[in-house]
Amino acid sequence: MMGMILKDLYTLARYSRFLLVYLLLFGVIFMGQEGAAFGSMVVVLVATLSISTFSYDDQAGWDKYALSTPVSRKKVVLAKYLLSLLLVALGAVLGLVLTFAAALLRGGAVAMEALVTLGASALLGAVCISVVIPFIYKFGTEKSRLIMMLVYALPALGIAGLAHMLSQPQVAAIARWFEASAGALLVAVPLFCIAVICFSYILSVRIYQKKEIQ
Repeated sequence: MMGMILKDLYTLARYSRFLLVYLLLFGVIFMGQEGAAFGSMVVVLVATLSISTFSYDDQAGWDKYALSTPVSRKKVVLAKYLLSLLLVALGAVLGLVLTFAAALLRGGAVAMEALVTLGASALLGAVCISVVIPFIYKFGTEKSRLIMMLVYALPALGIAGLAHMLSQPQVAAIARWFEASAGALLVAVPLFCIAVICFSYILSVRIYQKKEIQ
């Protein structure tokens, strides 16, 4: 199984120059802004690289080859989820480093809110990927592109819509509630994300076990 993860990492390394271009682009757009906007975008960008490996596998006919070996379908799916979590962690570390770098360039310090935003971005990235992967196993990468866009766009649109609809006192009240519930949320939110990932993995295994590989 480690070999399958390394295979995907080597494949992604071949396209690392495109990632560097994206990072430079986002750096120009977000580096001068306050908070963890740049770091959060890096977290999401790196995390979504795992989705690209499905396309590369389809082009190379990897699944057909992998299933001709003693590797079980469950391990093939598990390798994809472990790769996704690894990339989320890598994105979080890279985002944290860049957030500190941006703060140093501005001559300030990293606020606690920025660190919370980075953590939330990592959890959101893991959940979004977990929602998308079962659809990829069911319908394939090409047919799942619209679903992928919706999964990543809807949370952002929902937050933007709420921010536009709510009045300033309502926003302040919500902020106070989050501050008062911070301890419980630090436990509940990661547990919820773990539950989503586990459910997604079980669902993906069931789909992939029934799928005919051509």
